[in-house]
Amino acid sequence: MTRFLLTAIILIAGIFFIIAGIGFLVDPTSSATSLGLQWRGPAGLAALRAETAAYYLVAGLCMIWGAWKRNGEILLAPAAMCAIAFIGRSLGALVDGTYDALPYYLVADLFFAIITFVGSKLLPHETVG
Repeated sequence: MTRFLLTAIILIAGIFFIIAGIGFLVDPTSSATSLGLQWRGPAGLAALRAETAAYYLVAGLCMIWGAWKRNGEILLAPAAMCAIAFIGRSLGALVDGTYDALPYYLVADLFFAIITFVGSKLLPHETVG
């Protein structure tokens, strides 16, 4: 039951990540504004479209693929990505200061890092070789 519930949560999270990634590809200004991100000119929009969309799409695809195929190895990628996002956001708070929505983003980053890491441990790994 625990494995099934965790798999369902990861699958749903992956779908939301994919939706966010598509949003950054199609309309980076609205997606950035909804997350409180700022950009300047074409280079900023291109970075949002490229790097931010890539982050959400790769993490989301790995979540969906890992959950659907019940493959824990695939979930290590989004676990690392979300953990690095948590570390980067924490470092930003220490160096640059905080903002009102910071606790929510930190909780979300940590939540996704934990569920994907735990999922990678509970779901089977394929043998290599």
